[in-house]
Amino acid sequence: RVPRRALGTRLATFGTSFKYLWFEHMLIVRTSWHVHMVFGIFMPLTMVFGFSRIGSGLTDQSSLLYIASGSGVFSIAALGTTAIAQRIGAIKAEGSMMYYASLPISKVAFVTAFVAARLLLIAPGLVTSLLAVEVLYDIQLTLSPTLLFVYPLTALPLAALGLVIGSLIDRIELISIVTYMLNFLLLLGAPLLIPLESLPVALRVISYVMPTSYGADAIRHSVTGDIDGTFALDVAVLAVASVASLWIADRALRWRAS
Repeated sequence: RVPRRALGTRLATFGTSFKYLWFEHMLIVRTSWHVHMVFGIFMPLTMVFGFSRIGSGLTDQSSLLYIASGSGVFSIAALGTTAIAQRIGAIKAEGSMMYYASLPISKVAFVTAFVAARLLLIAPGLVTSLLAVEVLYDIQLTLSPTLLFVYPLTALPLAALGLVIGSLIDRIELISIVTYMLNFLLLLGAPLLIPLESLPVALRVISYVMPTSYGADAIRHSVTGDIDGTFALDVAVLAVASVASLWIADRALRWRAS
């Protein structure tokens, strides 16, 4: 039986693998980063502008708070699930997974480096909707330091979900259909833009297992300065979801196509 390496050795190996894999993934995305940046900036901006003008205008503070937080979360959900799932599908189609399988790396290092590189592309959409509400409607929101960990914790499960979808589905066309349907469910089936009490009972039940529900709620607490027990619960759920999603992504990732 091969002796188990010491924890320090394993962490050092993971750190080295993560560093070089992250650099490689950043070199890959350098050719398309501007497209993702534009999408990440203008998508939440147009959502704030459009949704706030539905009907006679949803310009009260409560409605704008839901629109601002929900638009930001939806933009990172759309980019996180769709872009990552399609990229994994493309890597599989190109046969590049065999290259990664030949390297002395763990799947955990590959998954975390892949997700971390893509999270930087999602970054612009995180605050665009909040700034748009302040500029367009003169509503003061608090850009709390808690957003520095709330946003990554919200994006990480979604990014890992995209990686799982791309790993389990071989056809890129089917990956696109699944991720678009998922984004539609996130937009209308979770309390992002719609208060929880306004959703049908079935969707309320489903929303309790969706990380986006807790992410949007944590953002609303952050920008209003209402840091209480509910906020702590939201963050705890997001942290557990992040760890669980990375573990599932590690298990779902296949080096070899079926």
